[in-house]
Amino acid sequence: MGKLACPPSFYFCDNRQDADACATLVVKGIKQATAPSLWWFDKHKENRPEVGDYHIITKWDGTPVAVIQTTAVVVIPFGQVDAGFAHAEGEGDRRWYNGKRFIAPTMLVRWTVKQTRSLTILLWFAIVFKLFFVH
Repeated sequence: MGKLACPPSFYFCDNRQDADACATLVVKGIKQATAPSLWWFDKHKENRPEVGDYHIITKWDGTPVAVIQTTAVVVIPFGQVDAGFAHAEGEGDRRWYNGKRFIAPTMLVRWTVKQTRSLTILLWFAIVFKLFFVH
């Protein structure tokens, strides 16, 4: 049997507190989706997510917590994200705009009509393996 490639790893958000909180939400099965901007993938020349992709989710310090597999990917304007997706994202009070407070400093944007039209990748995932257990 051949060797399998190690999937890429990442943490959510742009700070320790939110990254670690999101990692815990993934392990608990609460966070089942995420919404990166299409702009980020294009700017960093990264491959866009595809159904079937595997990733290792880590805490801010790189500690792996879970292996996930992408189950669905949809690209839509940011302003069209619905409550069902926000609930699957599992952050904060599970409403979309409250959970996206970190986008403004990360992307250095102002909330305007233009940003609500910016394309966002809606990505749903399933836990394949838990590497870290929370109480």
